[in-house]
Amino acid sequence: MTPSDAAVLAASGVGGAATAVDRRHTLHTHLLLFALVVIGATLSRAAAFSANEFSLIWPPAGIAFAALESLGLVAAVPVALGLGVWVAVTYADTPVLVPFAVVAGVLGPLVGVDVQRRLIARASAIGHPLTNLRRLLTFYLSAILVGAPVAALVGASGLAVAGLQGGSSFVNMLIAFWLVESLGLILFGPAVGVLLRGDAGQRLPRVDLPTFAAALGLSVLCAAMERYGATGYSALQGYFFLPLAAFCGVRCTARTNHWTLLACAALFLTAHAMSSEGVMEAAARERALFEQVLVIFLATGLAHVL
Repeated sequence: MTPSDAAVLAASGVGGAATAVDRRHTLHTHLLLFALVVIGATLSRAAAFSANEFSLIWPPAGIAFAALESLGLVAAVPVALGLGVWVAVTYADTPVLVPFAVVAGVLGPLVGVDVQRRLIARASAIGHPLTNLRRLLTFYLSAILVGAPVAALVGASGLAVAGLQGGSSFVNMLIAFWLVESLGLILFGPAVGVLLRGDAGQRLPRVDLPTFAAALGLSVLCAAMERYGATGYSALQGYFFLPLAAFCGVRCTARTNHWTLLACAALFLTAHAMSSEGVMEAAARERALFEQVLVIFLATGLAHVL
């Protein structure tokens, strides 16, 4: 392993860096994680739109992944407590959801982090340099293709047991759960990771104002089209998020890029969900919203690579 590889591993919380990680094992950090999980889940639930009460983004997925990656297994405690408290309060009449939500919220990211560490260790063992691109690819492979499916399977099973499937089949619910979980991972995982691992003075969120202003204008235009009945054209506005994300990825640092994309995606999806309520029929609205989620998922991946 080269010195540069060791530095990247230390910065990622993978292999070594025990002293730096131990300093972050504080009550303050755990309370912050607990609050982030509860607030993220609450805001996500406020934008739920379907009969199954699916959100468009699931922030606790990315928060849990970043916390477990940065702090280790101890971070599972505040994440589990945050999810448990939120579900117990929000679904007080469906207590059976509590264990499913806690297991899904912790097990999926935990498996993803473990796979990521194994991939990084294997690449390092055979002499491959641990570049930022390689670390990003291992994050996508482990979080999206391993961790998210595990969480989706447990979470969708919980909804089915609780009788909250609505009219959807289990397969459709599983796919929707995976997509929402994955978007939460790629939007919140890198951003919260910077918050937990960044150097002093380099942790606080930063947003690129030109990109955010463009996203705000796009959201207002989409909402106006929805309200005036041009629903077909409003759905196309989401595709403008691709050049917007590319613009942000080229001109911004990683920290600014992560937080800007998070803010812009949340703004646009929430505006689209709220403005389309009562305007489009339920099936068409659900399809259009998930189409926007998929476009933003791809746009975010593009911006990360850039």
